[in-house]
Amino acid sequence: MTTTLTNLIGDTRFWRLFVTPRRACALQIWIAQIQTDERQENRFVYGRLLPYSFSSGEWNAASDDKFETVGDFRVQVIRATLYIGSDQTSELLGKLVKGDDIREVSNSLGLKISDSLARRIGAFSLNDSYVYRPTVLLLNRDAHERVGLQSPHGSASAFSAAITTVDKERLFTTARGLDPELVRFMVHRLNADTGLDFAALDATRFGDLELLVFPTLDDHERELLDVSWLDGYKTLAVKLNLMQLPGFSKFFVHARIMNDEQRAFSSIASVSKGATNVIECSFELPVGLGNIADALELEIHGMKDGDAAATLCCNWKTYYFREISISGHAVGYSSAEVKLGWLDKALKKTLRGSARVKAVQTVNRGDLGYSSTVGGRQPDPWVTANRKVSDLLGILHPPKSEARFFGRLSEGEGTERLQFAEWIKQQFAKYRDHQIIYFDPYFETAGIGLFVANASDNGEYVIFTTVSPTKPSAQTQSPSSGDDLDPSRVDNLLASCKQLQGLMQRINLKILGVKPGALHDRYLLVADGRGLPVTGFNLSNSIQKANEDHPLLITPIPMDALHEVFNYATRLISRAANRPNSDGEEMEPIFDSKHLDRPARKRSERLDFLGWDLAGTVLSSWTGDGSLFGLNGEGLRARLAELELLDGESLRVPETPGTQACVHLLNPSEDTSQDRWEVVAEILAHATHGDSRWDVAGAENSAFIDFLEGSLNHAFLRINDVAPDTSFAVIQPNLFQQDLELFLRGSYSHEHFHYGIKYQALTWADVYAIKILWSAAPEKLVKLSERHAATLDTEAHHRDAIKLSLLSQIIGEVSLAIVFGIADEQRESLLRSTNGFLKWMGLASLREAANNSIEAKQVVARLASFDRQASIRIMCWLLSRLARNQGNDESFDIVRQALYNTLPAKLDKSDAVFLVDSLRSHMRELGWSEPWLFSEVIAPLLEEGRISTEELSGIWMNELFLYLDGKLLGETVIFDRSREGRVTEIAAFLFARSSLGDQSKTTDVLLKTLKKARANVQQPLASTMNWNKWDCSLMVAMWIYAFCRHAKHHTEESAKLPSQLIDLCLSSRDVAMIRTLTEWRCNGAERGALVSFLEEVEI
Repeated sequence: MTTTLTNLIGDTRFWRLFVTPRRACALQIWIAQIQTDERQENRFVYGRLLPYSFSSGEWNAASDDKFETVGDFRVQVIRATLYIGSDQTSELLGKLVKGDDIREVSNSLGLKISDSLARRIGAFSLNDSYVYRPTVLLLNRDAHERVGLQSPHGSASAFSAAITTVDKERLFTTARGLDPELVRFMVHRLNADTGLDFAALDATRFGDLELLVFPTLDDHERELLDVSWLDGYKTLAVKLNLMQLPGFSKFFVHARIMNDEQRAFSSIASVSKGATNVIECSFELPVGLGNIADALELEIHGMKDGDAAATLCCNWKTYYFREISISGHAVGYSSAEVKLGWLDKALKKTLRGSARVKAVQTVNRGDLGYSSTVGGRQPDPWVTANRKVSDLLGILHPPKSEARFFGRLSEGEGTERLQFAEWIKQQFAKYRDHQIIYFDPYFETAGIGLFVANASDNGEYVIFTTVSPTKPSAQTQSPSSGDDLDPSRVDNLLASCKQLQGLMQRINLKILGVKPGALHDRYLLVADGRGLPVTGFNLSNSIQKANEDHPLLITPIPMDALHEVFNYATRLISRAANRPNSDGEEMEPIFDSKHLDRPARKRSERLDFLGWDLAGTVLSSWTGDGSLFGLNGEGLRARLAELELLDGESLRVPETPGTQACVHLLNPSEDTSQDRWEVVAEILAHATHGDSRWDVAGAENSAFIDFLEGSLNHAFLRINDVAPDTSFAVIQPNLFQQDLELFLRGSYSHEHFHYGIKYQALTWADVYAIKILWSAAPEKLVKLSERHAATLDTEAHHRDAIKLSLLSQIIGEVSLAIVFGIADEQRESLLRSTNGFLKWMGLASLREAANNSIEAKQVVARLASFDRQASIRIMCWLLSRLARNQGNDESFDIVRQALYNTLPAKLDKSDAVFLVDSLRSHMRELGWSEPWLFSEVIAPLLEEGRISTEELSGIWMNELFLYLDGKLLGETVIFDRSREGRVTEIAAFLFARSSLGDQSKTTDVLLKTLKKARANVQQPLASTMNWNKWDCSLMVAMWIYAFCRHAKHHTEESAKLPSQLIDLCLSSRDVAMIRTLTEWRCNGAERGALVSFLEEVEI
């Protein structure tokens, strides 16, 4: 018997929609509007009628049209929602099925529709042919069944029936036929609106008006079924509220526990309905069974008095996480890039230098990844063993795929080409009623023989190959590897076609030629009668050369890529056909049957400098031994060995006369001074005297310091020999031109800039010039650094590889000095610097000193020389660091008191904002600076009357607004009691002590935020449309409710609170309690923390 609409309306499982009086329902209809130049067409895409908690008798939809260009059309999908009472739903469906449009139905039933919406959708009607799908029970979506429809809800099964369109293909048809672009657009829009998967699991829902009832959800989408484990997984407890299952007096609860897809436990409990509208039962499990449960499934059957059989009322299934694998990749300093010229040539200008391109060209410096596993199969090791053997057999004895590999004729058993011919025969037989398109630039006689022999009378065969132009080209071109080396190929092909003419008369085969170079790959594509792709293969060789010189690999093309291949083929043919025929290059009908290795690193010896011309001369001055003068190379090595100054590659020169003997010979006016200095630096690097103190030596020889300054300046100007695609390690270049404020706001520490010895692009002469200048003349080194840092190339960093290496070496030297003891002159030169990086390094040295209470007094005294605003900013930065380090209470108090002394006697609003912003840590959120920021710094100012709550309330409320807005936008905002909770608590405290005017403004903002959250939550099946959005909106409502309770707690007289706050408190509670408190507590740490925060105060 055919199902009718009357049958569906009378089905007791749908009484909630049609029979139960005065119950609210929601009808949602998705309408596609397709515009052309001539007209606009409405098409029914999907619809559903389901229980709801609100009824107004009015149609609703987004107010603005949002047409998008799809192919040659403009398309939009409108979601129209009607909130209607259950007493009108049966009549509504009857009129829609009869073909009445929305305007007629609304007038007939007294439904409201605005004039603007009526103009947009009033003419829509269900004007296709329909049949009725009978009622089925769909398993909850989180059961992850691989086939068939599933309930739209993750944790609730659903009774489902449908008014089904017979001709569903028409929905996707345009003037171009079945339109993949239109399909993609509709799938994307429906998926975004419903949270379903219309490309796969829910594809059959297209063209359906679905009736849905959820037996385990109330009208607010709250769970009525509760399943829990007790006594350490020894007992399974089931509890069901029968709100949606009236009339049943007895129930049978069937519980099944699965292990590795096998049924490990199955039991049925009989439960009679008592005085309450709730049934409960429990299952005692065998010892250890709960610990190996992979999945749990429940079936609940209900029986009415007098029934002989029970009816399936609910089917629920869930899987358990037994094991979680976590992997990640560490991020840190940006790595160098390898410039890919061939990539740059193909990029649009807007993409060049983009983050996407840089990510592709970034050098991999090694494996910085990590992974770990939580949980496992310790209680059921047989599962691991079974899965391993299954995986092994899947590798060693895999199932047959569509891919084929045919080896070279010279290496196999001589059957490879026969196997290929058999494969072709199988494909032609399998797709005998389809269109087969073949692309082969060198197609000839062997191919045509295979095609004609296997072609079907009902198929269509199109072959594309290359042909030489019919007219000689005016341009002389050199032959390329893709040129056809056999000019007689096409003639041979046509001769074969002529010989096979008798067989060809029964088939439909065309051969089309395109210009040489237009084709490269070999494709075998299969399309159905509608022109849609069915399957496709990529062949590594042409047919006539199959297996001859190279193996033949046939690879199936996945469907998503196959669409792109079809589009590519279409564009290729279109370009060839439409190209101007100046050189005879148009598409030509040929026949129609119907009319690193990475380079090895050069090995170097440690003492290569001994081969330099002046090596012996400098060593002679160093050692005071004249026999070394003028020597170099092997002669020098031999003499040093005789003097016991060289042992293998270890240099053992004395400390005296040493450097001092060589320094007096270095003078900027001497031509050989630089060469001599380079030898001296090499000796220092390879002897034991390289870490000597240089401040005294420099102070005694100003000419030497001047020479080093000039040497280092010339090093900055040295021509860069680093290729663009070469990796080199330096400090991030942007830091050298970054403002001081960005350093104060960042998470930088001077320890980040240590470096082992020297940067690769530098010489030892560069390194020791930096060391000596930093020790003896830091002001000169800082000035030199400032000057060259300002000239860095902000884009092509490889051009400044030497300059960056020198600046990085200088910063590294400064960083080491801060650790091991920085001199006052060095610190002062940094603090006076105009470069943000260098100045910050000076402040970093003050920060290190401030850890000691005695030096902390000297630090604040030094900061007194700064202007007031800069002094306040730096002291706040110091407090932020000191507050995080335990044991610095005395230093913290010293800096805090200095801050209080520097602040104005009375802080206005701008002073308060500047102070709080300066106290923020590098995370920039107030929560990350708690609890010390408010209690240790701000509260004393409040108590002394130097700052008012009005100046502070806006700051903390704005922080709370950012949290709530970010949460609504789906950003990563995680409520933690010690951070976000602390900020909310302080915001409520300050709010309660603000003026009524400020309170009203704040409450208005929160009401608008709550309105957005309520709109996200109070939609039919809101949790299934976008669970994260729904969950975040509930958390925003709970967060606002908690704020209201804390604000009431801090208010001495409730009568002083604005009336809007009372409304806000009640409204936010109503929205938040869509999820029960029990669910809040059991739904993760963050949600539990919100409830705990809420319950801290009583109102």
